[in-house]
Amino acid sequence: AALLAEPRYDGAHLAAGDPYRAIRHRLTRRLLDAPVLHLDECTEDERDFCSTGAGRTWVRQRVA
Repeated sequence: AALLAEPRYDGAHLAAGDPYRAIRHRLTRRLLDAPVLHLDECTEDERDFCSTGAGRTWVRQRVA
């Protein structure tokens, strides 16, 4: 859990207009550690992102 924490994403990413930046960063770290993503282990925001078309495409590109 400590490795997934990113204090640099303290909300500034929302002001920059990219609400998914921190989510993509956390998911990338998880996928690099293990190329399996269990949705029941993801936060609600991460699950919501992965359920979008853009999110599914983003995940497929990282594991292909």
